[in-house]
Amino acid sequence: MKKIILMALLFTFCVTTTIQAGAKREARKAYILKQTKLTSEQQKKVMPILEAFLEELSANKKRHEAVKDKYHSADLAGKLTPAQAEEYMTSKFNKDEKELSIRRTYYSKLKAAIGGVKAREIIKFSDDKIK
Repeated sequence: MKKIILMALLFTFCVTTTIQAGAKREARKAYILKQTKLTSEQQKKVMPILEAFLEELSANKKRHEAVKDKYHSADLAGKLTPAQAEEYMTSKFNKDEKELSIRRTYYSKLKAAIGGVKAREIIKFSDDKIK
């Protein structure tokens, strides 16, 4: 019985987390589109590129978050070992390098679709914190 309840709670948590992540991404897309004031024609061109861009950024962030979470308590306590600190920082540098690569790739794709000015705005607004 306990296993069934635990499985149900785990399933509920996973579904809730997925829904929240989807809602957050939708809010981010809406924010970016509002801020850039794209025409409906531009929006049609941009949406598949924007969705792929945000998905890649999210996946890249999640890879580092796993390492960050692994060492969170040791980091807060100031007790990271040299090996842990190395793994943590290597993960951070890899995330930052990959993020730059993703941004460059999608800037080029967006620029080809809607021009450099609007492409720059999309990249810029993708960094804003959404509440």
